[in-house]
Amino acid sequence: MKNLYLSLLIFAPLLTASCGSNEPAGDETADLNVAALENISETPPMATSPWEGIYLGDQSGYFLTKPSGEPMVINGNKIPVPGSTYTITMTGLGIEVMQVAKDASMDPVLYIGTCLVDAQTDSMAQLTCTCKEQSSSKYPAEPELALAINLTDQTMGVKGNFGPEFTVIKQ
Repeated sequence: MKNLYLSLLIFAPLLTASCGSNEPAGDETADLNVAALENISETPPMATSPWEGIYLGDQSGYFLTKPSGEPMVINGNKIPVPGSTYTITMTGLGIEVMQVAKDASMDPVLYIGTCLVDAQTDSMAQLTCTCKEQSSSKYPAEPELALAINLTDQTMGVKGNFGPEFTVIKQ
């Protein structure tokens, strides 16, 4: 008798599990198969943009200015901003900008953002980009840039919230 109870205790859960549910599985299985196929379907590759790549350049030091263009003065002194080196990485309409001060007065700053194409021909492209500083700052900078890209000689003019215009060259 003990062996019968032991056998039922061991094999009853296995038999119950192998029988499965009493509900029809046809529609549910079909839905699962369709969902699985939808997840597997290939996404078309994105077209590459002629401006994609890494650009390097320098910006000279300058004095901070007001929106009117006048130099900003505190306690009778103009406020100097050190020169910086820039590494700009363009991937499609995505942009990453790494700014490193030439005098090591600040840590490197990374900005990440997106761009819109304002105009494009075979030899040039004009993009407007909005970036956001990637830091733990409570008020991260959000510079806006205007990029004038010469697709022939692979140079880019950079204007915007980074100070005076400067040029970077594709590597």
